[in-house]
Amino acid sequence: MSDTMSEIVAYLASRFPYRLCRVSAISLLVYDTLLTVETEVDAFWRGGARLHIHALLHFLNRYIQIVRFIAEIVLFVPVDDWTCSSLTIFQEVCIILPYIAWAVFSGFRAYALSGRKIWLGALVFLLTMTSAVPDLYQYAKSQAVNLPVPFNCSEYFVAGPVMIPLLVATRAINVLGEAIVLVMTIMETRTAGFLSRSWDLSRSRPRTITEVLLNNGVLCFSIPLLLNTIMLALTIPAYDGSSPIALSIAQSLVGFRDAVTSVLISRFLLDLSLLKTRRWNQENATGSGDLDASGDRTGRGNTLTTHFSSQLSGVTATLSDVPRPGDGRSVTWSD
Repeated sequence: MSDTMSEIVAYLASRFPYRLCRVSAISLLVYDTLLTVETEVDAFWRGGARLHIHALLHFLNRYIQIVRFIAEIVLFVPVDDWTCSSLTIFQEVCIILPYIAWAVFSGFRAYALSGRKIWLGALVFLLTMTSAVPDLYQYAKSQAVNLPVPFNCSEYFVAGPVMIPLLVATRAINVLGEAIVLVMTIMETRTAGFLSRSWDLSRSRPRTITEVLLNNGVLCFSIPLLLNTIMLALTIPAYDGSSPIALSIAQSLVGFRDAVTSVLISRFLLDLSLLKTRRWNQENATGSGDLDASGDRTGRGNTLTTHFSSQLSGVTATLSDVPRPGDGRSVTWSD
């Protein structure tokens, strides 16, 4: 029994850097939430804002992550056995739900960029959903232990021979899924032919739908792709057990990857929703119909309106249906 307890204490002692990284990750999430709270109110709650599936994805992506980290921080202090067990299960659920939201988002993004090819959207969904597999395996094999201070309530998990190969395989598959969407986004940007023009940081003009879809799309997949690639590179040397420090660093980066991914996707969905809400308010204010592809007012039922009223308000819209700079079409929204 004493040997087992010594192993548990040694394992949990090695988790302290990981916990500190978790605290840093939640600080980033809370900070970004405070920065964008006004935008969120305008996009989802005020005036003509209407809740759709993209709003659900935003809330799952952002607030479940925050609740998850808060639950983890609560477990840093002494709690009773029931609270320890309940919060551990609750935390596990909160980790999985954002992964599902990210996979849905990536799948719809691939579906939109490919011209509504369902098989490609489903493939990207499955590839990115592999992020949850190591967590599901760990939760099936771990147990909550309530120890004295300073360890308190923690999960004890013995990796075994399966965990490292599972991490390598799932991270490689996840990198492939994100790379597919990123390449599709870059190819669409090159086709549109306005990459240098659209990255206008001065914001001297209102942003177009296409700029939001393409620019935010590149950021949403390039940065998580870079982080996942770094984590994969650090995990591979640990395959034979020769580099435990590299594996520890890779696992500590998981919290940062999740926080950064949450921030990028939330901002993407906020930008799309805010454009839609402003457009809806302008139409109500003028009492006229929708904007057609050329920017003129027309009656209800055109293609652009149909796509903007669809489930993901632009994420599911095919880029060929939105105006592009240089082709004589432009639809913008100003503050």
